[in-house]
Amino acid sequence: MNLTSPFWSKLESSVDPSIRIGFSDSNDPRILEAIQILKDRKLVHPIPISNNIEAQKLSRYKDILRERQKRLSLSDEVINNQLSDSLYIGVCQLLENEIDGLVAGSLRPTSHVVKAAIQCIGPKPGVRLISGQFMIESPHQKTRDNTPFLFADCAVIPEPSPRALASVALSAAESYRFFTEQLPKVAFLSFSTRDSAQHPLVDRIKEALEITRKQDANLAVDGELQADAALDPEVALIKKANESKVAGQANVFIFPTLEAGNIAYKLVQRFSMARTAGPLLWGLGRPMSDLSRGCNVQEIIDTTLLVSMIAKRKE
Repeated sequence: MNLTSPFWSKLESSVDPSIRIGFSDSNDPRILEAIQILKDRKLVHPIPISNNIEAQKLSRYKDILRERQKRLSLSDEVINNQLSDSLYIGVCQLLENEIDGLVAGSLRPTSHVVKAAIQCIGPKPGVRLISGQFMIESPHQKTRDNTPFLFADCAVIPEPSPRALASVALSAAESYRFFTEQLPKVAFLSFSTRDSAQHPLVDRIKEALEITRKQDANLAVDGELQADAALDPEVALIKKANESKVAGQANVFIFPTLEAGNIAYKLVQRFSMARTAGPLLWGLGRPMSDLSRGCNVQEIIDTTLLVSMIAKRKE
């Protein structure tokens, strides 16, 4: 597919090469290749995270992990085990401002990355839930603004309640607006459109929509919508959703469960050779992203660029 799309070209032109991005799985050949490309193209300042730490820093990192996880009353043995892992070292470096952002996960399950992020970094002020978001751009399906689509939550919350789904939707809208500078049009996805099916799972989506609209009356958001009705205006018309400001033109998709979202993004990615970045851990107190263990080099680069943009705006 076209690797120099307008969105990614604009993003690359606005990066700051001084932004320091740490990579916790730096023994992965894909990470090493991505680091070299990032260096050669002067997109960011990539820093491989090493397990070899001087004693003074090691002592400081122990204090950080103990303090950040004090509610868990972890033993010294657990803390020491964490500091044998480049993921936790990277988290400490992020908290100590030794790096500006962290990319992890190419060699480990998402659950490991999310656990370290939530336990040691936690959400930024005012954020209830951290969610996992993907930016996905397909050569076969475009948004009206020629931006990638945003999928959420595909990485963090297995079975979100209606209130959690609303939180995911509001965060996804914020993220889409942040990266694209375009208006988000948010679709709560389901197996039903406009009461075509009656089921408690559909009621859950309707409740999430009601909560979302109460929290942000100006947001273009709708549901329940099937994926085809969210994407295609003709299908939206057939399914009696054509009056919607979202149906047929959605650019942000909210999945009912992590299971659905994770399966969907992987199928879209593999079937359409979509360009994919993430999962971004949106809502964390510091810029950080996971990676799929199936990621390719371009995916690592693109995810790094998104993390660097969060770090740049924070400054």
